Amino acid sequence: MAEPQVSNLLTRVRFPPPALSDASSMLSVVRTEERQRARELRAQGWSVKQIERHLGVARSSVSVWVRGVPLGEDQRRRLAARITEGRLQAAERKAANARRVRAGYQNQGRRLVDERNDSYIAGCMLYWAEGAKSRNVVKISNSDPEVLRFSRTS
Repeated sequence: MAEPQVSNLLTRVRFPPPALSDASSMLSVVRTEERQRARELRAQGWSVKQIERHLGVARSSVSVWVRGVPLGEDQRRRLAARITEGRLQAAERKAANARRVRAGYQNQGRRLVDERNDSYIAGCMLYWAEGAKSRNVVKISNSDPEVLRFSRTS
């Protein structure tokens, strides 16, 4: 029977010693195939984000795997165009959402005009004509004391 080896504080030796191997042998066969496929797709001009979604792996992994894959000038132009197109699409979505929110507030204002009394309508008109248009603030700028008195009571 083999005698177990023991480490003490003076020797600071780990038993058993770590296996010596290069990093590529530590990768599983599946990861190696994914890495190779990622490099092939990148060589075809795919973006890192597209490869990530296609292979279902982390974007950071794809980035490391394809780091050394050279891109041609045409591929770089297409990727740059996709980035610009993506930004434009995001801006259009943001503007459409802002229009929907504004339309909701306008519809709420129309509903309140129908539900409330005439002084509410007059106050809205006064604000529209004389009010400061900044966010979350109601200000009326007018030198007529009757207008200012009305704005305080409505």
